[in-house]
Amino acid sequence: MLLVLEKRGEGILIPLDVKGAFDRVWWDRLRKRFQKKGMTKRALKLIKDYLFKRFLKVVCEGDVSTLIQIFSAVPQGAVWSPDFWDFDISELPDAISSEGDEFCYADDVGLWYEITAENRDVIIAIINLDLQGLVNWGNDNLTTFEPSKASFIVVSRKKDPFNPYERSAGIIMDGVQVERATEAKLVGFIFDEKLTFGTMVDKLARKARLRIAALRRLKPMLDSSNLRTMYVMFVRSILEYGNLAYMGAAQSHLDKLDRVQESAMKLGGFTIETLESRREAAAISLAFDLLDEDAYGELRDYKPELYEPIRLTKKRTRQAVEAGTQMKSRTRTSSLDQFRRSYLGSIHNIWAKLPQSLIEEGKQKSWQAVKSRAKRYLTGKWEPRPLTQERLKKEKKQTHKQLKHYTCWDAVWKEMKDQGIFIG
Repeated sequence: MLLVLEKRGEGILIPLDVKGAFDRVWWDRLRKRFQKKGMTKRALKLIKDYLFKRFLKVVCEGDVSTLIQIFSAVPQGAVWSPDFWDFDISELPDAISSEGDEFCYADDVGLWYEITAENRDVIIAIINLDLQGLVNWGNDNLTTFEPSKASFIVVSRKKDPFNPYERSAGIIMDGVQVERATEAKLVGFIFDEKLTFGTMVDKLARKARLRIAALRRLKPMLDSSNLRTMYVMFVRSILEYGNLAYMGAAQSHLDKLDRVQESAMKLGGFTIETLESRREAAAISLAFDLLDEDAYGELRDYKPELYEPIRLTKKRTRQAVEAGTQMKSRTRTSSLDQFRRSYLGSIHNIWAKLPQSLIEEGKQKSWQAVKSRAKRYLTGKWEPRPLTQERLKKEKKQTHKQLKHYTCWDAVWKEMKDQGIFIG
């Protein structure tokens, strides 16, 4: 969505409500879908045994109901339940046109449509057809959507944003008018029309301050070390929920989270790494996962591009060689400040902070092998070993070898020309 804003585009986000969600998982259908997808032998037997002969009873004020056998629903809070639900609705995207992108996580379902010059006049009609297709799919799969609880927002930074009521009656789902809102809640995030994440950050800060108040009441019984542990487990985990998504928020919003941490440090008498450094560590962790092809679905499209600066300079300087492997920037001179601060817009700057010795090791072995040290380096918990004379000589030899490799500047110049790179 942020990339759409970066292109000065617009889009429509529609969070949907599924009635019952986990209670709507019919075991017989789920087992057949697992078998259809190729699950066999012991794995299939384990699933069948897990979804077999479950019983339910209700206890109210000491009275206990009779025991009733159930044939649907997965236990809320169980480890496998979200995965079972996701698999149960895995065929949902088939009911949506190519114009729409679906979000499915746990019991949350949402749709996203980018508004382009080509589809601007028909996008509402497409959305209405997709929503009716979802309703029909739900009827066939015993999954009920609640149109009365659905809403939508128009994500745009334009002065005159897209008006869904200009050429139509608006968005309709199963005969019910879907209301337009200024904010949408989906997969635990609160999205506003300009993706500022201001409301979400405010909510996280308020929730965290309530837990700080609880720590204040526990202070007489805990020492500084225990208070720090309690803060990390029960407060900081709230402040960092979805931190990669909202790291592009304005500094005035992020300062609210920092002030919560400062209050905790003052209360407990401890010091801890900054939230910004932890956001950078989380960002580099995701970048390493993408580089190692350890990603799913559309995330693979955001794999970072690496390059060697020596190929982009005509001067044979040692500094150019020692710049090492860098990450290609996605920002432009006209990029939004919001995009520059986001993961996609700032990851190349975070990468540049890492020691080249760590990056070279990651290239030779794997990025997972150095991920932990890279995260600890960004949070100030680890430093690379100082260069000994032996290591310094070895690196000098490697540098000279690299310079010799690029001695033929005519060949380098031709290679750059073939790639469409010109230096005046």
